[in-house]
Amino acid sequence: MAQQRKRVKHTTTFEQRLAAEAQEFMEAAEKQPAGSVARELLLRRARQAQTAAHINDWLTSPGLRPPKELENRAGAESVASLQDEHCADVLRRIEAALKLPKPDTFLGRRTFKPFPKEKDEP
Repeated sequence: MAQQRKRVKHTTTFEQRLAAEAQEFMEAAEKQPAGSVARELLLRRARQAQTAAHINDWLTSPGLRPPKELENRAGAESVASLQDEHCADVLRRIEAALKLPKPDTFLGRRTFKPFPKEKDEP
């Protein structure tokens, strides 16, 4: 006997759930001490929820159109499948960009250059 998938009937929209999640993470982050790892992780999760909401708005907008090279191909079905592939590719690139570490921008110092040494140091 196959195991049945648990189905959840949501009472709120996806956008509302993302906004509520972002708000909960922001409120939890405010309760943490400044500079703590927990606070930074909670703020990161809040930003991710906000970014997901923006991406969802963009993907579900009526103005979303496939690139011109996809429109030129014949057949509505092929355009729809190519548009789905394009959206999936965009989401993969966005997800990869979100996983990149943030650059070190402390006073314009680059991470690969060491701090300048004082003249009296060895």
